[in-house]
Amino acid sequence: MSSSRPTKKARLSTSLDQILIQNEINRIVRDTPGPFDRPVLSPDVWDQYKETNDPRFLRCLEWLGDADVALIVFEIQDSLFPNQSVGMARLIRRSLVSNKTLKHICWRLGVRFSTLVDVEDLGKAPGDAFEILFALLRLSRNRKTAAIWISDIFRPIIQALGENPLPALMPAPRNIKYIRARRDKGKY
Repeated sequence: MSSSRPTKKARLSTSLDQILIQNEINRIVRDTPGPFDRPVLSPDVWDQYKETNDPRFLRCLEWLGDADVALIVFEIQDSLFPNQSVGMARLIRRSLVSNKTLKHICWRLGVRFSTLVDVEDLGKAPGDAFEILFALLRLSRNRKTAAIWISDIFRPIIQALGENPLPALMPAPRNIKYIRARRDKGKY
């Protein structure tokens, strides 16, 4: 009886693919010319957000932003590459909406975190900040305006990646052992 669980070799291959795609997305975000535009929020929504200390409200904003950003990124992917395989689309989308990508986008937006705390140690904080910013824009304006803002950021990244970026990103076989060793040591 066969199991539907992927083998260890398949999981390692997928994680290597994920690392390669994530690194390429980070490079694209860093190298995209010009600053990303920060959205303009209505003062009443911004004031309400600044005065709120309720973690449930912030969590709801994060969830709303997380779900909506993922849906909009899916719609962009589907419009650009309607014949992309489901597996490749999922692999790319997972990297596009990851906290690592959102952290780089936050930097490009000029959203800064305390200089006393290393951004790497904040874990999910930069990604959560981006999702909350998106949710506030959605509440401040409307979903269509928020979707246009997300599209302006993600469409060039998705176009630069292409339909199947892995063949171009795949390192020479001699480098795969090196990459896996660095990954196992937590360098990626």
